[in-house]
Amino acid sequence: MSKILFGFIFILFCNPMFSQPIENIHFGSHGNPLNGLTVTWKSFGESDKIKWGYTEAFEMGEHAGIRRNNFEGYWFDYTFPIVKPLTEIYYSIFNSKENNWTQKIFKTSTDTLSDNYTFTVTGDSRTRLNRWGQVANAIEKADFNIFTGDLVDKGSINYEWDNWFYCGEKFFTSNLVYYTIGNHDVGNNNYENILVMPTSPVGSELYYSFNYGNAAFICLNSENPTDSVQLVWFRETLENCKDKTWKFVFFHKPFYSSGSHQEAMHKYFDTWWKLLDDYGVDLVLTGHSHHYERTKPINRNISINSPVAEYGSTPDKGRCQIVAGGAGAPLYETKAQWFTAYTESIFHYCKVVVSGNELFFEAKNVDGKVIDSLRLVK
Repeated sequence: MSKILFGFIFILFCNPMFSQPIENIHFGSHGNPLNGLTVTWKSFGESDKIKWGYTEAFEMGEHAGIRRNNFEGYWFDYTFPIVKPLTEIYYSIFNSKENNWTQKIFKTSTDTLSDNYTFTVTGDSRTRLNRWGQVANAIEKADFNIFTGDLVDKGSINYEWDNWFYCGEKFFTSNLVYYTIGNHDVGNNNYENILVMPTSPVGSELYYSFNYGNAAFICLNSENPTDSVQLVWFRETLENCKDKTWKFVFFHKPFYSSGSHQEAMHKYFDTWWKLLDDYGVDLVLTGHSHHYERTKPINRNISINSPVAEYGSTPDKGRCQIVAGGAGAPLYETKAQWFTAYTESIFHYCKVVVSGNELFFEAKNVDGKVIDSLRLVK
């Protein structure tokens, strides 16, 4: 079966309507969830526009979409002004080729100054898009989602991105997502062209940070871990956020895995992991290995081959690394090792609830059953 026919079948499977006036609607942000919120869509029109408001009257008016000529057809962006928290946005996108409107609703996050918020984590959706559709439909609505890479199988192939969006349509039209690049996403700059993310001071979307309430979120590019500029930026960013209650770092390739790719990042224990330990990062969120795994508390400043007693950010406590690689890619077998607190070969997503100085973590299967949980207290 040809790749083109294979991709066509997936489109039909995930979206029986097939022909849509507006395609691949998804939300990103140039900053935090309320300041920099951007909706992106694909169209074959040349002058699409959007109208929106906090009611169905679309009282915030009509605005031109910003067209980008870097895909089959065009991508359009619209960046909202700072939006109200916990509010429904009614928006309608005009397809200038079909001369029709597509209307949807998006609910904004809690106030980004609040210390009470929720986010979800998932990764490695590539290859089995029917499974990705199941995981995508299972993910609970949260203030935002973190995607730990390997969105598609071959980042250079345009129709794979189309199929991915089709199968996760419900998820993408209602959730703001922050991404980190995986090894399968590389190719033709599609990852950077299609998705909207914050940028680092050097203008890279491949690593960036944003703050939310009492937490700092830091995205790294594990496809280029030897980048000295990224490493300096990482250290400076951790230094600047050392007074935050919670620190979350996410990238694609894990340091610890009881499945495949067990040594993918071992060369960088003395650089990346050293900084994770020195600055007491709370959660390290990864993918790449197609299973779920939570490590025991690890602090390599104390021991390189045994866990410490507790998770935490003080010098005597350890990191919690999560592998969230079960969003659709073929699952890998796992075998628990000295660093493993819990592991399972299962399609899943993770949910994190922060309530001030408390954090509640759950990993759930596609039926919503909790397969692992954790409570951290500062």
